[in-house]
Parts: sequence; C-alpha cells; structure tokens
Amino acid sequence: MTMICDARWLRERVEILLELGLFRQAFAEIHRHSSWETDPEALRLFGSVVQRFAPRSNDRSCAYGIARGFYWIAMDHARERPLRAEILADLAESYFEEGRLDDASEAFEASRSIYPREHRAHLGLIAIACATRELAEIRERCAALVRDLPTWHEHRGAVASLVTDPDFAFLLASRELFLDCLAGTPDDLRALHDRHCLESLAPALASFDDREQAEPACLLEVTEVVHQTFVSVEPRLRRRTSTLGALSSEPFQARIGF
Repeated sequence: MTMICDARWLRERVEILLELGLFRQAFAEIHRHSSWETDPEALRLFGSVVQRFAPRSNDRSCAYGIARGFYWIAMDHARERPLRAEILADLAESYFEEGRLDDASEAFEASRSIYPREHRAHLGLIAIACATRELAEIRERCAALVRDLPTWHEHRGAVASLVTDPDFAFLLASRELFLDCLAGTPDDLRALHDRHCLESLAPALASFDDREQAEPACLLEVTEVVHQTFVSVEPRLRRRTSTLGALSSEPFQARIGF
C-alpha cells in the first residue's frame, strides 16, 4: 500500500510541476526516487517530462525520440499489465502529438489489448477518429469505450480529457453525435467535470501540503541533478531506440535544450 501511495504522490507532484512549466524541477523530483534506474514508474515519468517539454525543444523529433526511449526502458522493467498498458498509451500519445497517426493507432490498440480498461487507449483511438473525421469510426471507438469501461463517466481523467482536450472538439461540437455515442450531452459532461474538479481540489491541496512539510531540508541542486540523469541514462536510450542511436554524438540534453 505504501508503494502505491508513494507512486501516486510522485505522479501528482510531477504533474503539478509540469503544469507550472517547471520541467527541470520535475526531473529532479523523479531523480530523488531512490530506485529510478529500474523503477518503471519513475522511468515512465522521465519520459512524460521530456514529452511535455518536446514542443518547446530545440529539436522536437529528438525530444519525442528520447521520451519514447524512456518509455521502452520502462517497459523493460514493467511487469503488471495495467502499468504496461499505461506506458504504451504514453508511447502512443507521443506519436499522436507528432502527427504519426498510424503509429499512434497501433500503440493505442496494443495498450487496449493488454488492459481493456486503460481509458487513455480508448480516448486516443477516439481522438484519431475525430482527427480523420470518420463518423463510423468515432461511433465504433466510443462503443468500445462504453463496452470495456461502462463506468467511464466516473473516471475523472477520462471526463477531463473529453472536456478540455481540443482533440475531442469535433465530437463535442456535435450534440447529436455526442448523444448517439455517449448517451449524454456535452453540457452534461462539462457539468460533471466541474463537479469532479471541486471534489478533488481540497484533498489534493491538503495532501500536497502534508508532503511538503516532510521533505528533507537539503536537496540536490536541480541543474546538476538533471545533467547527472541525462549522462547516466543516455547510453541506455541510444541502445533501446534505434533512431536515437543513429543521431550525432552531441549529448541529448544539449541537443534538445533541456
């Protein structure tokens, strides 16, 4: 139970730092996780940080490749099906952000096949259908979401994504299509999202404050921690992802401007 709570706290902590645009601080926070070299959760989070940084990177393609390298290394250590499905969904999202829809669709399908209740796999396939404006496919993907995750509307992450992510704007813009696919209206979903936000705000802030008081007084200097991490993991990234191994010998951190 403690390990699960620690992993949840680390995710929440990193997400807050990413929302604030504090990419290096997020990297340092993961580094403090004592077994990050072999911990699939920590390795996955490293990938998430680099992926979120990619749009502002000096080399977007390289940054996305590094993120996927972290995800593949995380897969090497992940044993539980839900976590493996989640990492594959991360991988798929990185392809989607680059506009590589075929690769994204393949990875989302792989994620869903491992663990059909992985909501991001379903949402990713719906987003691809929205991007291609294939109405029949949108209906098919939504039906799969409802079939495999009948309580999807109780999942705060799924609701938040549908309401706030512009990739679903096409679905939300059509009241009839939305009603046909998800048995509700876009306004119903927005109201549900607002309620979820209010319900989760106070506990999240309380949890964050409690952990803040427990943090050690002395922390590694952020810039040096980031550099140490890149130096340590770069050989593994180059070996694990062929496209990265083919790049120049310039250090990855310098190449993407992290």
